[in-house]
Amino acid sequence: MQDYKSWRIILKPRSPLHIGNKEGIYNTTEYVIHSDTLFSGIINCYSMLFGRKETESLVNSFCTDDVPFRISSVMPYWKDIYYVFKPLSLDLTEKLQTDDHKKIKKVKFIPENTLIDGFNNDRYQVVGQFIVPEEKYTDDGFPCFKSRELARIDVDRITYSTNIFYYSQCVYGNETGLWFYLKISDELSGKVLSAIKLLCDEGIGGERSIGLGSFDFEKTEAEEVNLVNCDSFVNISVFSPKNEEELGVIMDYEIAERAGYVYSVFGNKDAKKKKVKVLLEGSTFSGMVEGRLVDVTPNGFNSHRVFRYALSYLLPYKS
Repeated sequence: MQDYKSWRIILKPRSPLHIGNKEGIYNTTEYVIHSDTLFSGIINCYSMLFGRKETESLVNSFCTDDVPFRISSVMPYWKDIYYVFKPLSLDLTEKLQTDDHKKIKKVKFIPENTLIDGFNNDRYQVVGQFIVPEEKYTDDGFPCFKSRELARIDVDRITYSTNIFYYSQCVYGNETGLWFYLKISDELSGKVLSAIKLLCDEGIGGERSIGLGSFDFEKTEAEEVNLVNCDSFVNISVFSPKNEEELGVIMDYEIAERAGYVYSVFGNKDAKKKKVKVLLEGSTFSGMVEGRLVDVTPNGFNSHRVFRYALSYLLPYKS
């Protein structure tokens, strides 16, 4: 077994972000970056830096029981509050001392320390998708992120006719950005962190050619979370169970279908990945799970195998 160290990777936006959630639909955008999208970006940047042979060796090592690193999905932070996905099994009615079920139902993110340490009788405000500690809340609200639409023109190359469509961007507020966990061995951390830094410059998501999705990059060491003797876990990455035993410990979950195109410096970029269903962030478990990489190589694509990252990243929580 390798010795791992946990890092908090902080992404400070230099530009708006567009993460599409459905092929051909441009007027909606995700506000966070799923772990499979992040992994794809890291591996592609790793291949630019270290070449094909070393990249294929790294990817193949994920198919063993001793994976080289794990990542969470990318989540928001505001000032000094780092947010994580709310466990789907967590009932907030009593903890927030409110019976406004419509408001509670919208909550998607809670502070990291609140999840791990419990609510401890602290008081909170519900602001949209977030739980905000009362001492941090002001009348100005909670300027975390918002979506804006820009009008774009598509010109037909043959007839020169024009068509207007709308392209959504995610814009982040002051002192707001994104972050994720990286758990990795010291031996590999230098190269993977270099790939992450390159990814921040190259950009994540759509419209990278005009500067969208670029970030400034920082890292700080994250406190190790003890998972021993816990009986409730929330997963903060996209996840696919590797066997029936992992299916048996699922409590609450949300399923989504993941698809998209192959983006590779070594092969055809127009090939469509095979579709796969995954459990989304916030899904909860009564035992520890590992997850897997799913082979989504398109039929007829022979340049290399294509995988979708669906390993777990677990945190304990107090129900």
